[in-house]
Amino acid sequence: MRAKQIKSTLRSGEVIVGTFVMEFAVPSIATILASAGADFIIVDMEHTTFTMETVGRIVRAARGSDLPSIVRVPDIERHFISRALDAGASGVMIPRVESREDIEKVIKWAKYAPDGDRGVAFGIGHTDYGDFRKLDGVKYTLQANEEIFIIGQIETAKSVENIDEILATDGLDAIFLGPYDLSTSLGISGQLDHPLIVDSIEKVIAKAKESQIVLGSYVNDFESGKRSIDLYSNDIGAPFPEIGSFGAFVGGCPTNISVGTRRLGLRSAVLTALGEDPVGDFILKFLNDEEIETKFVCHKPGHRTSAVVLGIEPPDRFPLVYYRDNCADIELTIDDVLAAPIADSRALLISGTGLSKEPSRSANLFAAEYAQSVGNDCVFRP
Repeated sequence: MRAKQIKSTLRSGEVIVGTFVMEFAVPSIATILASAGADFIIVDMEHTTFTMETVGRIVRAARGSDLPSIVRVPDIERHFISRALDAGASGVMIPRVESREDIEKVIKWAKYAPDGDRGVAFGIGHTDYGDFRKLDGVKYTLQANEEIFIIGQIETAKSVENIDEILATDGLDAIFLGPYDLSTSLGISGQLDHPLIVDSIEKVIAKAKESQIVLGSYVNDFESGKRSIDLYSNDIGAPFPEIGSFGAFVGGCPTNISVGTRRLGLRSAVLTALGEDPVGDFILKFLNDEEIETKFVCHKPGHRTSAVVLGIEPPDRFPLVYYRDNCADIELTIDDVLAAPIADSRALLISGTGLSKEPSRSANLFAAEYAQSVGNDCVFRP
């Protein structure tokens, strides 16, 4: 899937998943990631010591594996942008975009005339070293202008402040949230659940939807609604926008397993955290109706119970929307664990999501160590 396919895939509303390439300064990393199923890679020059030669080698390996490669350049400079594209990158990512002028500079140096002012050098990486004398230059430059993928990173307070003018710039294909830089710019470095960062991100998401601009983001994990309400489409086969109604169930691996074990006749208890909201009330009632012990379920004021909305389009398409902002279950603490009768249980099950962030990570690890110390089985479900 090259740049052209990236654009068409994203415009159709599908989600693609890739990873940053940092530290591994060997071309084979691109081949490995392609084999692992990555949809694209972002070769990082902002936070690494990669030289342009290193970047070129990785990009060449990616092209050989039909893996789109985006180069995150360290700054908005002609020589970074044009050389990354000449090496064969599918596009460029620009850090700390704060204005329309930033994007216009990038477009000028990324695209050929008449859309820009990129210098011409055929017969090298981006043309796969073909005989440039046989190349239709007019056709190639017009096609390249159409296919090059340009991403602007929204990662400062000024980026958020100027989001309307940034999104209105012709030639911008996508924006990409940088939550850690943004939180630092807001004076709350690393506090990704802080209302300031949540409100800023929600504003950018809403603006991107209004402008119909593709939105991407760095994430630490795939949090899959560990303790959540799951809304499943009742209209099997209907495209997501045409779903008429949903059926409500509890969601998340540990919660579903607790329901399954109880229905098999075993005693089951859930140790988790919910928000003080109607979604949390639904989950609690569902579990109580299933006769699952819920007295160890705690509530976290100021946090939300998770939700997942699922479409069902057989045979193999199940579009998902996760609502995990400021989620309550990640706020589970060691004190919450100490209040549960782990020593009286026969087995403890923990999930990978529980290890994704603090304080839930420490609480889950403590629970696992405690269960082991009293001779109970501990099951880990990634």
